[in-house]
Amino acid sequence: MAKLKVRRQQKKFVYIHNDLANAAHFHKERIEQRHRAGDMKGLGLDCMACLIILAFTVEAQLNFLGLKLVENWKERDKLSSKQSRLFKALGLTPDMAQRPFSTLHELKGFRDLVAHGKPMEVQTDEVLVATNEELDIFRGLEGSWERYCKADFVAVAYQDVDEIWNVLLERSGLKHFDTVTHGEHSISVIQRISDQ
Repeated sequence: MAKLKVRRQQKKFVYIHNDLANAAHFHKERIEQRHRAGDMKGLGLDCMACLIILAFTVEAQLNFLGLKLVENWKERDKLSSKQSRLFKALGLTPDMAQRPFSTLHELKGFRDLVAHGKPMEVQTDEVLVATNEELDIFRGLEGSWERYCKADFVAVAYQDVDEIWNVLLERSGLKHFDTVTHGEHSISVIQRISDQ
């Protein structure tokens, strides 16, 4: 079989923040549909999945913009450090105590709770005077992360992350096309080499 001597040229730009954002959107839509239909079985688990992906989306978006805009960007730095460096590069001083930017802190807190998987053990022995309604708060076995796993928080978090992305992208001067996975590939034949 004859072989060819070729020149292969390729440019490949694969940006995972798009895939993560698409996955978060998929889960958000599913949560909204199930919530409207009253299908609550496992809804908290769908919320958990969406929020984890959304937290990863934020970090991937920061890493993308940081790579494009900040000298010596380190994707392994702490999230707060990356936020500060990127915001400074963009000349942005957001109020981190107000939405949409306050949601970044909440998503990071949620992400850390589930990512580190710390067991929670509580033992109590006390005498109380309370109504039945007041005692209800002590019956649950919920983990601290479960307070985030609600359809309404997913909706707010998704909206805020989308708004932040649009603000950052506008400030960056990058075009939408610059942020999507794309590439090109070509092979040019230089010479046909005969079998030996």
